[in-house]
Amino acid sequence: MLAKLVSYAAERRAQGATLLAIGGEIGISWRSLSRWLGERAASSSGGFQPVRVVQPRASALVVRGPHGIVIEGLDIDGVVELVQRLDE
Repeated sequence: MLAKLVSYAAERRAQGATLLAIGGEIGISWRSLSRWLGERAASSSGGFQPVRVVQPRASALVVRGPHGIVIEGLDIDGVVELVQRLDE
């Protein structure tokens, strides 16, 4: 049974799966998998992992003003411009 688990884990690692993900799939701690596979934890290996930088999504801005005025659907610059124009 252990040999099958180790074989499966090694195959999944070759596909790029993390020890944490594999452990979740088979119900085994990632630390146990690391020992069984003879791998050091990523935090102690000093190696780099690929990352992807993404642009954060703009959050929906809702401004509620006096007398029930609600401004929705504008970014912060649009709200500033609208308020300045209304203040003229």
